[in-house]
Amino acid sequence: MFVIFAIFSFIITLFLVSSKIIDLILIEKKRFKSNSFKKVFTVFSLFLWFVFSAILTILISYILLKPPQLWFVGSQKAIADVALIEKQDCQKFIDTIYITENQIHRLENHRYIEESASLFTIKLEYQKGANKLTSVAKQYLDLDVAENSQHYSQQLAQMLQEKAQLFKKRSETVENGKGVKQIFNLLEQMDLVTKQRQNLITAIEKQCNF
Repeated sequence: MFVIFAIFSFIITLFLVSSKIIDLILIEKKRFKSNSFKKVFTVFSLFLWFVFSAILTILISYILLKPPQLWFVGSQKAIADVALIEKQDCQKFIDTIYITENQIHRLENHRYIEESASLFTIKLEYQKGANKLTSVAKQYLDLDVAENSQHYSQQLAQMLQEKAQLFKKRSETVENGKGVKQIFNLLEQMDLVTKQRQNLITAIEKQCNF
């Protein structure tokens, strides 16, 4: 919610500032009697208006085109950085991460699946991958750790479940033939979820001095 509010506030501020600048330029323009100065101010004001409009358009487009579930990648990482792992849980986390990373190493490189699997097997590959990711997510949910440490195990499980859902959508896209654009969008979402999970694993390793 804070991220959306911050973006909305920035857009409103940008609009108000640009309007004020244009207003001041128009006031200054009236003070000049020379046509040459009037032309200079007209060009300058149009240029400023174009720049601010372009920035505003890019920001709005970015917000609208970015998948909603990925708006909070940065904020989730910030929350993870604040949470603390109980020292007695460190070894459990490190062991589980080592085991699960070996289990899903190939699935983390989803773009390799995209390149290596044939048109006839890619649906099956993603379905099997979704089931495996869901299974590994359950291992984190079942991890016996202190309440303070559960934030990390729950976050890791949630990220794996998100990627499993993306795998399912990718397999459905193959079946329904919805087009290349949707496939690229799904792969981009997979990239971001994977990066987010790797950042969280790094945060855990730092806390545990691993």
